[in-house]
Amino acid sequence: MPKVSIVIPTYNSARYLPETINSILSQDFDDFEIIVVDDHSTDDTKKVIKELKCNKIRYIFLEKNHGGPSKPRNIGVKAAQGKYIAFCDSDDLFLHGRISSGVQLLDDNQDLGMSFTDEEKFSETTGKDLGNFLKEYDLFHALPKKKVAKNYFVINSTHAYSCLFYENYIIPSGVTVPASVFKAVGYFDETITNGDDKDMWFRIAKKFPIGFIDQIGFKYRKRLNSISTRGPELAINRSKVIRKQVNNDIPQSLQKRCHEMIASDSYGIGYYYQSHGDMKNARKYYFQSLMVSFNWAALRGIFISIIGRKIYLGLKKIKIGEKND
Repeated sequence: MPKVSIVIPTYNSARYLPETINSILSQDFDDFEIIVVDDHSTDDTKKVIKELKCNKIRYIFLEKNHGGPSKPRNIGVKAAQGKYIAFCDSDDLFLHGRISSGVQLLDDNQDLGMSFTDEEKFSETTGKDLGNFLKEYDLFHALPKKKVAKNYFVINSTHAYSCLFYENYIIPSGVTVPASVFKAVGYFDETITNGDDKDMWFRIAKKFPIGFIDQIGFKYRKRLNSISTRGPELAINRSKVIRKQVNNDIPQSLQKRCHEMIASDSYGIGYYYQSHGDMKNARKYYFQSLMVSFNWAALRGIFISIIGRKIYLGLKKIKIGEKND
C-alpha cells in the first residue's frame, strides 16, 4: 500500500488539474496515491484525468454537487490506503519536497496530529507572486516552537489551538495528517461548506501537538471566483466554526474571543444584506451580533434597517449642519 494518500477535492477545475497533478508527480517522493474526488463537475474533468493516463490516480465522481469541499474530502479520506493523508486543492501546485518533508517530520515525531508548511501565493490572472502566506502572521511567528530538526518545529497543543482563534495560519495544501488521527477527531464537518478545514485544525490541535515545516511547500493560486469569495457565505460558515468552540472547555479569555468573532461575523453579514437593500435580513443579523456581544455598530445597523438608509443619512446631515451652525 502507498505510504501517502493525496486527496484532491475538485469541482469544475479541469483547466488547472493537469498542472496540479504534474506538480505532485514530479516530487522527490513517489510512494503515494492520488485520489481525485470530483464533486459532480460539469466541465471536462473526467476527460482530463483519463488523458493523464496515470496509474497512481484514483478518480471518484460524485452523483451530485455538495457545494463545498467537506464531503469530497471525507470521501477521499475514507478511500485512502496510506499511512498519511496529504491534501491538495485542485488549483494549487506542490513544490519540491512538499510530500517528503511532511512524511519525515511525522515519521520522526509519532505523537503529532499533523504537519503543515508555508505557502507562496500567486495571481491567477498575471502569474505574479504575491508573497509568502505566513509573512505577516505575527502571532503565529511569536508562538513558542520546539526545533526538532532544520526547518522542522513542534508546537504544543495549547499554543497551536489558542492561536487559531486569532490567525488561521494553516492552509489545506500544506497539510499532512496521519490517517489514524481521523479516528480520534472524526471527519470534516459536512454542514460547513467553507471553513471545514479550520474546524478540522481546531479539532486536531485541541488533542495533539502539531508540526510546522518552515519552508514553502506549495503555491496557492489566488482566484477571483473561488469558493472563498462568495458573499456572506464565508462569514456564515466562519461563525459556525467558532460557535462549535464556545462550549469546548476553553478558558474565559477564549470564550470572550469567540463571542467577539461571532458578533463581528454577524455584523458583517448584516451589513452585506443592508448594502443589497435587504433590510429584513440585515436587521436579523444585526440583532444576532448585538445579542452575542454588545457593540454600537450593530445597534446603529438595527436603527438604519428600521428607518431606512436615506432617512438615516438625512438625519445625519441635519445633525452635522447643526454642529456647523
